[in-house]
Amino acid sequence: MKSLFQELPDNSEFMQGDLITNYADSSEEKKFGMILNADCDIAQRKFGNNFSWIEIIPAIDYLNSIWSEEQCNSVLESKRVVQAISAINQYLQKKDKNFLPLTVMGLCEWLGEYQDSSEFFTAIGKTASGEEKISLELIRLASNTNCNEMTSSDRLRKIWKLLDKKPTEINESLKKALTKNDGFPDFFLLPELKNYEGKGFVALLRVINSTPKSNLFKSSVEARINSSESYCFYRFSRLSDGIRFHIVQKMAFLFSRIGAHPHFEDKCTISAELVSKIYVGGVEK
Repeated sequence: MKSLFQELPDNSEFMQGDLITNYADSSEEKKFGMILNADCDIAQRKFGNNFSWIEIIPAIDYLNSIWSEEQCNSVLESKRVVQAISAINQYLQKKDKNFLPLTVMGLCEWLGEYQDSSEFFTAIGKTASGEEKISLELIRLASNTNCNEMTSSDRLRKIWKLLDKKPTEINESLKKALTKNDGFPDFFLLPELKNYEGKGFVALLRVINSTPKSNLFKSSVEARINSSESYCFYRFSRLSDGIRFHIVQKMAFLFSRIGAHPHFEDKCTISAELVSKIYVGGVEK
């Protein structure tokens, strides 16, 4: 894919957008990343002898772990779950006026004492409908309560089955999860990594790492010859200018959402008001 990568002589200096991986034996997990340091900082040696890089993982790993967990968490915030907890609270408050309403986490802790929803409803003396049992099972799966170390993707698949999700609907959700451009996504999809097999990779814009300059080499050959460490990184490719700048722009948009402390914002408001009054002659300079 010519538009994704650019030519990279082994002896060229490091640049933002260089792709790196760990030099490790077959027993160690393969890691990938993209150098973040600005080109000017690298050229002027203003990066403190440490290279910053964002982690890149296979897209399927992203879906199986990060995205699946996010989807499970969204179930706990769904209207169905809110209504289910409200119904349980109403029932228990009718039995005991002093009963304090359950939160989602409070209900999950209580659920942890029982093997399934039927045991829970029996314990509180409620004859539950099929829909109520399904809602409680959704809560149990989404919160990872008594799930016997199931992965988040396994739990999500069971949730889809309970919700009777169709394969076409699931496929559309997965596709949208990887290609969405609305809002401020905290990842960037790369269709491939040069010289590595895979159906897609994801750059995690929030996962920023640091590696000493002495532990990063310009090629696998240089790493093999010069590394004094058993674990180091080397560069294997460089993204095209359009792609590398696009990723950094996405990061800028993402982190521009971070707000300042309310006290600071209040002072800014007061300052703006005073300057405005000075400008229109409302107060003396």
